[in-house]
Amino acid sequence: MRQKLLSLIFVLNCLVLTAFAQDRQVSGRVTSSSDGAPLSGVSVAVVGTSVATQTDGDGGYSLAVPENATLNFSYVGYDSQRIPVGTQTTINVALVANSESLEEVVVTALGVQRTRKSLGYSVQQVKGDDLTQAKQVDLNTALAGKVSGVQIRSGSGAKFGTSSLRIRGVNNLTGGNPIYVVDGVITSPELVNNDDVENLTVLKGPAATALYGQRGSEGAVVITTRRGKVSDGIGVEVNQATSFENVFGLPKYQNEYGGGYNKTWQIFEYDPARHPEYLKQMDGVKYYNYGADESWGPRMDGTMHAPWYSWDPTHPKFGQLAPFDPQPDNVKNFFETGSTLNTNVAVSKAADNYNTRVSYTNLSRHGVMPNTKQNKHFLGASAGVDLSDKLTVSTNLNFIYEDRFNTPIDGYSSGPQSSFNQWFARNINMDDLRDYQRPDGTYRSWNMTSPTNSNPAYWN
Repeated sequence: MRQKLLSLIFVLNCLVLTAFAQDRQVSGRVTSSSDGAPLSGVSVAVVGTSVATQTDGDGGYSLAVPENATLNFSYVGYDSQRIPVGTQTTINVALVANSESLEEVVVTALGVQRTRKSLGYSVQQVKGDDLTQAKQVDLNTALAGKVSGVQIRSGSGAKFGTSSLRIRGVNNLTGGNPIYVVDGVITSPELVNNDDVENLTVLKGPAATALYGQRGSEGAVVITTRRGKVSDGIGVEVNQATSFENVFGLPKYQNEYGGGYNKTWQIFEYDPARHPEYLKQMDGVKYYNYGADESWGPRMDGTMHAPWYSWDPTHPKFGQLAPFDPQPDNVKNFFETGSTLNTNVAVSKAADNYNTRVSYTNLSRHGVMPNTKQNKHFLGASAGVDLSDKLTVSTNLNFIYEDRFNTPIDGYSSGPQSSFNQWFARNINMDDLRDYQRPDGTYRSWNMTSPTNSNPAYWN
């Protein structure tokens, strides 16, 4: 009996030694297939056993596995992979992102990533590529139709205005605008370059205010900017868009009565004692009250009259009469076709422990208002380096320069947009107004005080 027991122990020891002899040390590195970045915390397990480990900060792992084992690589937001070990000692894996899972991971305050289900308030995320497919001139306009529960209030395109964003309506008397946080820094939406946005998260609901305090009482738009991606050589991106715009939806104007305060024509009577000699040829002509910037004057029935330019001896049409006819498209003809050229060039370089990216965007616009321009330059640079597994140093530099020429103003009696609708004459031909400057540099005006007083009553 003792001899049989010793033989059994010997056989078991041999089996154990044989089993340990067959274990193989397998190591490798796990990265993301999209950009080659190392993935930390990936679970590497031997299928059918409790043997497992996790990748380190550089995506590396090492594990003792038995012969004919199969390794399973799994990570939140990525598709799992199973790879038979066979005779391999080095197995490198590139995990493919699972888009459905990634949508459940959002960026909250201070760049912290949380799963959507773990949050007690409403959030919605937008990818940076969704903002640049149809390039818009400002961030809020680009968000239109992409986030639920958000109201986009468009600004005036004539004055290069930007849109404003309100989350779930107006919650206070000041308008209820959210704050914008770019890489942890609160800034203005006008200073955000859409081409530099990696992803954007809109935080909604009162609970979101706990992240940013009172400043976030109306919600927050949290933006993470792009970084350099691991690739062979230097990465270069070019994005360009050209768009055109016209004024849309003008009011319907009456075209029966022209300029003036009443329907009675005035007759010019030349007086050599009071009038310059060059006005002698204007004796007896009909004219309306040019000082009135309203259209309560005579009926526009083709009556021959002296337009505003007929009294100016420096004007090419001096002394000429014209029929008193309506100009139904004079307001429409005032505006021009606006154009926008939006161009971005970005250069990036990254490796296992560092990343750099430089981006330049030029926004050039010609407005629908004549002789109005906007030129805006965005220059951004970002860099980061991993000093250790637990310490990363990064920096972002952004320079923005904007030059506007003749930015229009609007409001009551402050600009053409509103004044056309109430303080204008329906008989004015816009083409005649283009020759507005005299040889001595002074200005002509259709709204002159009288035939012998060229000073404008209201419109200069």
